[in-house]
Amino acid sequence: MILRERDLINTAPSGLAFLNGEAIGQQGVQIVPAMPPSSTSDLAGELDALDDTLHDLLMRRAALAGRSGPATPARQAKTVRRLAARHDGRFPLAVLVRIWREIMSSMPGAASQVHVFAGDKVADYRDLARAYFGSVAAMESHPSASAVIHACANDAAAFGLLPPWAAALGMSASSLVVVGNAMRLARPGAGERLSGTSGGRA
Repeated sequence: MILRERDLINTAPSGLAFLNGEAIGQQGVQIVPAMPPSSTSDLAGELDALDDTLHDLLMRRAALAGRSGPATPARQAKTVRRLAARHDGRFPLAVLVRIWREIMSSMPGAASQVHVFAGDKVADYRDLARAYFGSVAAMESHPSASAVIHACANDAAAFGLLPPWAAALGMSASSLVVVGNAMRLARPGAGERLSGTSGGRA
């Protein structure tokens, strides 16, 4: 048996007709269900609510960090690696890492003193220090690698940023000074001269 198109149409009490389960008008024009009104304002409101939630969480995190003390660089690195491992979605991972480094370095008591080598690429070194230690870190530039090393030696909580070659030269120079002082102190009578005594005195 061959069914014609009109045989497949069942007229509904509302005056609409249905062809293969889809509503059509009397002239055979398919009726598209009305779409809900624009939800742009609803999305904006949802984003605002998320921003408020994020802000509340940041303030809560700062309060907890103030009680527990600042995270060490090792702890910060561990946190960043953990978040990177669980990250998913369209948000760039590099931006996530930068945001979390900034958050952790901005917690109460976490600001660092960073000594930066002021070489031919001082701007690059300072940008690198900002990326690792955050925008609130106090920075001081030094003209030589040895100056950076000495500045860090006088402050156990400070950090130094040097290019590899400058670090090697600075450490070598410092090592030479230490070795020279050790050799000088090892000479016969050096201890007596330092104490202000003479071997001829009783």
